[in-house]
Amino acid sequence: MFGGKRANSDITRLAAFPPPPWRDFSQSQKERGNTYQTTEEQIRLVNAALYLRRPLLVTGAPGVGKSSLARAVAEALQLGPVFRWAI
Repeated sequence: MFGGKRANSDITRLAAFPPPPWRDFSQSQKERGNTYQTTEEQIRLVNAALYLRRPLLVTGAPGVGKSSLARAVAEALQLGPVFRWAI
């Protein structure tokens, strides 16, 4: 599928398929990132990671807002939905 700078018609054919069932981007998922309230420190750390092009490891107990922070960053930068997978 990757063709460098050459045009590739395979990509346009993929759009005709429905998304897989695990990629259900319902409206409630999209709204979750819109309501998250970030702190100045979180903004500073995310911007530093983006500027330095380095990963940012977000840790914490369940329910502290790690996934909400990822959704808020993706929403603010218009990156689309956040992907999740079990590891």
